[in-house]
Amino acid sequence: VPKPAQKDVLRKGVDCVVATPGRLKDLINDGSCDLSKISNLVLDEADRMLDMGFEEDVRYIISQCKDKESRQTAMFSATWPAVIQKLAMEFMVNPICIYVGFESIVGSNGENAVDDSLSANKRVAQTVEVIDDREREPRLRELLKQYTSGKRKNDRILVFALYKKEASRLEGTLSRWGFSCASIHGDKTQDKREQALSEFKDGSCPILVATDVAARGLDIPDVEVVLNYTFP
Repeated sequence: VPKPAQKDVLRKGVDCVVATPGRLKDLINDGSCDLSKISNLVLDEADRMLDMGFEEDVRYIISQCKDKESRQTAMFSATWPAVIQKLAMEFMVNPICIYVGFESIVGSNGENAVDDSLSANKRVAQTVEVIDDREREPRLRELLKQYTSGKRKNDRILVFALYKKEASRLEGTLSRWGFSCASIHGDKTQDKREQALSEFKDGSCPILVATDVAARGLDIPDVEVVLNYTFP
């Protein structure tokens, strides 16, 4: 979304702002966004933001909000590394960590806890294949043929690629192989993404190639097969 359009919306007043760290920092610095009255702060994908080098931006954004005693802060993270634990202790008051899939709840001391028996979804069969790069495309083709024929021909299949260019290339490759597919990634317009998702959900396009960033947070029901073409 262009920055001028975002500034116009902010000037009119909003109750909730959803933003990436870099863009939000820019809007704060040019006076378009004032966080001094923020009472609820949510950091989603906290571990990924730090992995991508946004720790400085995140710290700056938090510094512009009310102090931690005067706001409610929630962090969501797929992992619980030391750097995330440090942030939680630094920016929260008596934080409680709730693990989804573990048997325990960790208290504010960050200890105890969790006996490392992660409970995987028993309805999901997970398989890892270690193969050479040159074997990936032929193996992908084999799997797609397997899942789009016979009893499983109506399965929705989600193929993850690590990069935008790779997702675009895979879409073209799958189309040349004769598969009906679409893709969503950062180089696609919002209209094109919504069209691809709509076709995937209604089954008219049973294969969707996506980057994990583009697909994050989407609710796509009835996906039977997920293939990580590139290990995330």
